Amino acid sequence: MRLIKRQFRTMLLGLGRSLKGRVPIDHPCITRLVEHAASLYNRHACTMEASTSYQKLHEQTARGRSIESREQVFHYAPKRLRSHTSFRWRLGTFIRKHSKSNEVLVAAANRDVVNVRSIVTV
Repeated sequence: MRLIKRQFRTMLLGLGRSLKGRVPIDHPCITRLVEHAASLYNRHACTMEASTSYQKLHEQTARGRSIESREQVFHYAPKRLRSHTSFRWRLGTFIRKHSKSNEVLVAAANRDVVNVRSIVTV
């Protein structure tokens, strides 16, 4: 638990730095950031048996690239959220990936938290 708290604290400071401001503790992305810290710990921290918690639960290694919580990404804006002349891809800050629905939470430039399905790293 202590390691997850340290991971969360580091990720929170990094997110505030990438957004160029302080993230308040009552912001909606805080709960997602805690879940992301726990997810990273479960996928990458090895136990005494030299396996991760994810490997024990799913009997396979974690696949895919792990994106940092403060990494800049392009996210696809659906038609209902954009005007006719605006761009399809918008710049945002990655927060967390949902473990079950495969959706991604991104902090948009106006500091709104958006659920998106498609992202591309910058």
